[in-house]
Amino acid sequence: MRRTIAGALALVMLGLCVAVAAQEKPQEKPPAENWKPEKLTNLKVLPKDTTPDQIMTIMKGFAQALNVRCVACHKGQLEAPLSTFDFADDSKENKEVTRSMILMTRDINTKYPDGLPEASEKEPAVTCATCHRRNRHPEKELPPNAPPNAPPKAE
Repeated sequence: MRRTIAGALALVMLGLCVAVAAQEKPQEKPPAENWKPEKLTNLKVLPKDTTPDQIMTIMKGFAQALNVRCVACHKGQLEAPLSTFDFADDSKENKEVTRSMILMTRDINTKYPDGLPEASEKEPAVTCATCHRRNRHPEKELPPNAPPNAPPKAE
């Protein structure tokens, strides 16, 4: 009888251990918010007919090219849901700088296509990444693997 009681207690203890272990699982990080705006406001440089899907792609491109997060240009809190941001707000200087840089790259790609590598209709030759290379500020020196500029040929 003692063995039966001991066996039953052992099973109960085992069950409790399993239940406690199941409750102590580390909590998983919630999935990333897949938010996008319903409509766009305050577009000053991008075309007025830019869709919410297009703006999300464009903004992800900026973030990757400069290695920054949305809060670099937009009013909101780091790690807060995107739905809480005030994207139309123009109080951050970086937002105006970005608009200037968009105009600059558009100008370069439009005025100097012959001096640029071949571009496609979807991919311009000069982008944010051309100079920034995942840095918040443009690089001042060529990457180590870039060929040195050849001097002009004497004529």
